Amino acid sequence: MFVKESDPEKIIESVEGPIFIVNEILLDLIQDATIADAGAIASSINGRVVGFVEAINLYQIQVSTVSEPELSLLIQTLEASGDPKIERVFPNFIYSQNF
Repeated sequence: MFVKESDPEKIIESVEGPIFIVNEILLDLIQDATIADAGAIASSINGRVVGFVEAINLYQIQVSTVSEPELSLLIQTLEASGDPKIERVFPNFIYSQNF
């Protein structure tokens, strides 16, 4: 497992409420997919793999988006690609626990 620390200046709050990193996507791939597959998918949207959780085959992809609409468009592009290796694509949400 390796994960790049996200840039705190890239944190935004969506109009619907969730908080996420505006220049990162999480890419959930099928179990048989490799880091090379993730790299190729990331390259298709001018992104790069900056993190990986092997146990669940989840990849942190850094992209050059600066707004929520841009990030949403990249996510929609990947979802519509029909790539059978992609299970899910979503923003890198920030979760906080207030006790």
